[in-house]
Formats: sequence, structure tokens, C-alpha cells
Amino acid sequence: MSLTKHPSKFILQILCLCSVISLVPLAFSDIDNAKISLGIDDLILSAESGDAASQYQLGRLYDEGDGIDENNEKAVEWYRKSAEQGYAKAQGYLSEMYFIGEGVQVDDEKAAYWARKAANQGDALGQTNVGYMYDEGRGATEDNLKAIEWYLLAAEQGFAEAQGLLSTVYLYEEGLENYEKARYWASLAAEQGDALGQSSLGVIYEDGYGVPADNSTAIEWYRKAAAQDDARAQAMIGRMYYWGQGVDEDNERAFHWASLAADQGDAWGQYIIGLIYDEGNGIAEDKSKAFKWFEKAADQKFPPGEISLGKAYLNGFGVESDYERALYWFRNAAEWDLPEAQYYLGVMFDDGYGVDEDNSKAIEFYRKAANQGYADALNNLGMMYYVGEGVAKDVELAEQFYGRAADAGSKAAYENYYKFVVSRGVSNRDQIPDSRGLDFGDYHALVIGNSRYEYLDDLTTAGRDASDVAEVLRDKYDFEVELLLDATRKDILTSLNRLRRELKETDNFLLYYAGHGVLDEIKEGYWQPVDSVIDDDSEWISNKRINSTLKKFKANNVLLMADSCYAGAQFRGIKPIDEESSSSIDSSLTREALVQRLSKAKSRVAITSGGLEPVVDRIGLSENSVFARSFIDTLNENKTLITSGDMFTSVRQRVVPITAEHGFEQTPEFGKLWASGHKGGDFIFLRVGP
Repeated sequence: MSLTKHPSKFILQILCLCSVISLVPLAFSDIDNAKISLGIDDLILSAESGDAASQYQLGRLYDEGDGIDENNEKAVEWYRKSAEQGYAKAQGYLSEMYFIGEGVQVDDEKAAYWARKAANQGDALGQTNVGYMYDEGRGATEDNLKAIEWYLLAAEQGFAEAQGLLSTVYLYEEGLENYEKARYWASLAAEQGDALGQSSLGVIYEDGYGVPADNSTAIEWYRKAAAQDDARAQAMIGRMYYWGQGVDEDNERAFHWASLAADQGDAWGQYIIGLIYDEGNGIAEDKSKAFKWFEKAADQKFPPGEISLGKAYLNGFGVESDYERALYWFRNAAEWDLPEAQYYLGVMFDDGYGVDEDNSKAIEFYRKAANQGYADALNNLGMMYYVGEGVAKDVELAEQFYGRAADAGSKAAYENYYKFVVSRGVSNRDQIPDSRGLDFGDYHALVIGNSRYEYLDDLTTAGRDASDVAEVLRDKYDFEVELLLDATRKDILTSLNRLRRELKETDNFLLYYAGHGVLDEIKEGYWQPVDSVIDDDSEWISNKRINSTLKKFKANNVLLMADSCYAGAQFRGIKPIDEESSSSIDSSLTREALVQRLSKAKSRVAITSGGLEPVVDRIGLSENSVFARSFIDTLNENKTLITSGDMFTSVRQRVVPITAEHGFEQTPEFGKLWASGHKGGDFIFLRVGP
């Protein structure tokens, strides 16, 4: 039995610290071994004869299920008999039963009554309960100073639970923070094996409160508490495995520890499980299960859970899209002054999701989030000032917001700022934020070039194209490249599946294919590996297979580039995007497109060498296809970064006139692969080499 302290008053501090502990006071004090030695039957006889100490001991045995079947109602019955005779220990435990509602209905007034009775006799548990009463405002007006006073009385008696609670007051109560005292009392409690004290030490070392931050030491203390089945410590271990703090990132272990906590109703544990199901990292992606776990956390008024639940309702992930419910949860979370919630409220009013579109309201919420340094809000503010939505147009202020957003780590904002500066003709590149300070993630590429076919005609340039593309990606863009030349179906799918398993959600992945392509009789497109037969599709790879495989990749940004005949079949059922609308940072785009483009969502986009027609292998004496040469030249000429949209524009502007001049009609296409999981993001090439 334990009395769990209500976490609501600590939520704001907890979120800022990225650490939460479970406030679980009042473990059990000693049971009189002399009385126990009488035996259960003799103890019952003694209790029934009216001996207060025996009544208390019998209550403890029923409470703990020690040598007798656990029965909370009987525990309360015997505690009350003893307490009514003035037995302090029984009064302390009876107050606890009323606080937590075990064996009786929760009743704060009765809990406070019996706690005071025990405390006035100097009982440490009673004193701790009175402190808790003032700390939480249960049965008395909340008063942190009085809480400290009563906790101290019990803590100075060596009562571990009071020491642990006292450490949390000094850690979290605004205006009363004292990290030295927090560590002192947490250490005393932890030395006695108190889980709350151990968890508090975990927080202290994780966040560096009065000591150098040390995640390894933090997780050691969390493990000690978790070994006692402390739910919040288990959740914190899960969180550290999830984000790789003090341990290697490991979602399977994160899921294990978070599940232990979630099964006990811990909101942090529920939230972490939701994240893992949502992202499908280390476990099969399941948006419906993610939604259910986010809902459990949100129902406990846990702000990160509320935000995630709002996003699920906004996007229709795991539940039918419901803008009104999304708005409800974002508003709840925003009450804690959380910038992400404020940002999403801005989006709701900006786009009229569940509310009338209101640019001034959107500006209000974006500004609140931006004042806390939230990158997306800074970026959207810059955009609104640039186009004059909800505010008077102010180009200089827009530039400032773009720059601040880029400095805050938004790669979309960096790109936006760069384009903005270039469009104004600014030549001083010192004004552009250093992209090397931004976390773009790692870059990987699988580059396939099939020239020598077993049963089909050989191609002149495909192998050379793939080799040249691989070289520039490695040397100038720091890609880790796997090059497949003259690859079979098995070669291609084996490499794709391995990369699908290995790449992380922070990675970027480019799939480049140069080789034969074909349409079947129902206009479905296929790649043809080198072991393909002309009238037998058993060794072909369908575009559907490629797209479904890309959907399973964890990598946040994926770009498919296909240089083959009929490559435009990759977009079957999707309208390709024309040249004018392909650039993702362009003031001519609609507001909605800009908002979508500037998000940090996943990207699954494709650039193909042509549409539903054959394409040119090479022209004249060129060693590369027109498409490959145009791609390579654009990469070489780029000096900083370039988006997939701008890459397409450059390639298309080169390919179309060259092929037309030689009597061919070849028009590259660009599209977003929604069926493969595209969610509005973009693939960015970042030059790092000479």
C-alpha cells in the first residue's frame, strides 16, 4: 500500500526539467516482532480482547498480507479500533487509508483528522501525512512552508519517506528551491532504500542540480528505485533508453521499462509507449495503439500526452480526424505555457482547423511560442510578416524571424532564410546562419546502375551514371553510399531491406536507379534488373513494391530518383507537380503549401527522368544520360543547400531543351509519394565538401 502524491502541481517544473518522479511516500514502518511472535491466533485473541498494540499489529498484517490473506477492509477495521484508543501508529496508518482510499472511500477530512492525532503524539508517519496534507492541499489549505515544517519533524526522526518528500519540495516548489538540501535529504532517504529518495537523486544527477550533470549516475539511481517497482523510475529509465541519455538508444528496452510503468498507470510510461508505437521504431508502427496510449496519458492531464493526442486528432493518426478535439487538447496543454501547444494553436487559427480562420489569433499563439524560442513558431512568424498575413508586411522583421528560427535548429527555416537573403541580392554570406550547426541527420544513398543485361539490350551509360552520382554524393555531400552495378532483383531488394532495418528516423535516404523500365498491359510500371526477361515479370520490381518498401523506412526524409523508361509510372494515381509549384520556398506558393512545406514532417518525394514515355540513354558523345548529367551538374554547382523541389527545377530546365534540340521529347517529373508516407516535409541536399 502506498499513498501517491498528486503530480499536477509539479507538471510545469517537470516538463522544463524533462524529468519527473513519482511521489510515493509512506511505506510501512516496523511491525512489533514481539507481538508477532505470539502467532496469528494469539494476536487475534489479544486484539479482540482490546489490546491497542495488538489491534494495530493485526491491522498491519491484513494491510500487508503478511502471514494472512490481504484484506484492506479488515486492516481499516483494526486500525480504527486501535486508533480510537489513542494508538499513534494506528492513527497514522488510518489517515493513510483515508487519503488513498484503500478499504474505505477517500475522505480527506478524516485523513487529516487522524494524521493530526498521530502527529501530535510525535508519530513520524502522522507528521509526514500532515506535511503531505499541506503540500497537496488535501484536508487543509495548501501551505508549502507548513508542509516543510511537518516533513522536517518526521525527517529528523530518520523517517525515510519524509526525507524523500522533503527532497522533492526543495527540488520543485517555486521559490523554495534549494538543491543542496534536496540532495542532502534525498541521499539520506536513498541510503535507507527509499525509492522516492533514489528517484530524486536520479533527477538531481540527470539535470545537474547542485552537481555536475551525470546521466550514468542518474540511471543507476533510477534502477535502484525501479527495482522496488517504482513506476516513475521505470518510466524514466524507459525515457532515457528512448532518447539515448546515459545509455545507448534502445527502443526495445525503452518499451520494456515504459510498459512496466504504464501498467501501473504512470503517465510518462504511457506517453513513451505511445511515441514508440507512433514512430514504429523498435516495434511495428501502430497509430491506433499510439493513440490509445497518448489518450491514457492525456486523461491524467499529462501535457506531452495532450499535445500528442491533439496531433493525432489533427492529422487523423489512429483515429478519425477531429479538429474540435485537437483544439481541445492543444488548449489544455497550452495552459502550462508549453511552446509546442501554443504553436499548434497558432496553426489551428492560421488554417481554420476547428475554428474560424483568424490570423491575428494565429500571430498571438505563434508569438507566445516564439518567445520561448520554438523554431517552427519563429519560422511561421517570419512567413506571416513576409506575406503580410495578420500583421503589416515587414520584410526586415521577417528576415529576423527566419534567422532566429534557423539558429534555433530548424533546417526548413535555414533554407527559408537562405532563399530570402539570396532573393534580396545579399552577397555577404556571413549573414547566412552556418548550416553546419544544424542537425540535418546523416545521409545515406543506394545508387543502382544497370548496364549489362542477361536477356535485354545493354544500356550505354547507366553504370557510369551511377558511379559518377555516387562519387559526387560521397565527396561533396558526405553521403554514405552503397553502389550496386548490374544488380539482380535479389541484390536490389536485399540492400533495400537491410537499409530499411538499419536507418534511423533522423537519417536521410536517397534511392537512385538507372536502368531499364517497362509498363505492363495495365500501365503498371516496373524496374527491370539485369536478370529480367522481356515477357516474364517474375524478376521485375514493381513501382508499388518500391513505394511500399520506402514507406517502411524509418528515415525521416526519402528521395527516389529514377532514370529509366516510363519512370513517371512511379506516380500512378498521383498528379505530378509542375515546375512552377515544385520549389518549396517560394513566395508564389499558397499559404497552405508553405505551412505544409515548412513543417518538420516526413518526406517521401520522387524525381523521374520522364513520364510515361521512353527516355534517352545518351546524346552524342556524352558519357552520361542527359538526366544524370543534369543532376550531377546541379550538385556540383550548388554551394550550400538545395531542396528536392529546386533540384527538380534545375534538372528539368536542363533536360527539356537538350533533348528537344536533338528531336526527343523528355520531360522530368516531380511528385510526393503520399502512399509511401509523405507528410509534407522535404529532402535537402547539404553541401559539405569542396
